[in-house]
Amino acid sequence: MPKPLIAAVNGACAGIGLVQALICDVRFAARGARFTTAFTRRGLAGEYNLPYVLPRVVGLENALDLLLSGRVFDADEAKQLGLVSRVVEPEDLLDAARAYARDIARNCSPRAMAVVRHQVYGDLDRPFTEALARSYSAMEFFAGSPDFREGVASFVEKREPKFEGLPRTSTRTRPPATRSCRTDRGEGR
Repeated sequence: MPKPLIAAVNGACAGIGLVQALICDVRFAARGARFTTAFTRRGLAGEYNLPYVLPRVVGLENALDLLLSGRVFDADEAKQLGLVSRVVEPEDLLDAARAYARDIARNCSPRAMAVVRHQVYGDLDRPFTEALARSYSAMEFFAGSPDFREGVASFVEKREPKFEGLPRTSTRTRPPATRSCRTDRGEGR
């Protein structure tokens, strides 16, 4: 999935709903929303790969606390744990999440966002030097790109950028480290 996923949590978020929220890139929560893993309190092991995902979001000790206890926690604690990035009033939840989505859609390069997502998720368990080499490759790929030129021009001219959308073929959205880099003219590097 090359596009950012944004969650807006209002009310109870448990089980598969929690897993769905956690696979999103950015999570908003309404003040008063409540979260739980609940599995151990129902005599279950962690389902739907939550024991894999949760430590990557909130850290090992916090994940173990939540998974072992199955306790309920609110949106403010979820923010403290890093499970959500923003807590807003319930009546502002969808507006805040939509405003964020509009802002990145309007001001960020779709290609750059796709590669950044791939870098973050793809490099989570990669050695530092390998991730660094991949980031250099990505920077080289983007350095002379139309998106970079447009990003700089829009900054200098103090206007909104006009980035191209993602191409329909999936090979152009994969980061350069996973395929051969190609220039705008289709020449291999």
